[in-house]
Amino acid sequence: MARKRLTKEQKRQNEIAALQARLDDIYSGATGRAWDNENEWPGLEEASRIVPAVRTLFDPDNERSYLWQGHNLDSFECTRKLAERLHNKGFRA
Repeated sequence: MARKRLTKEQKRQNEIAALQARLDDIYSGATGRAWDNENEWPGLEEASRIVPAVRTLFDPDNERSYLWQGHNLDSFECTRKLAERLHNKGFRA
């Protein structure tokens, strides 16, 4: 029996989940420990390592510099929120 094709929303959710998994790995690497996305928010010191790491991987040419400016730092409070924002801007894992 043929497999049903994914709906557009299912495909979007799968892409966001893959992006979130990649971001979880980046957060863990930047903080030096396993990142607990459910119970942690990055502090100032952690964010100072996370933001440049994410920027280097996803926007090495700094073409979208507005994403990494201070007024957008609220996006970095959890990887799910950041994954959705980056997905909406066209980034993929």
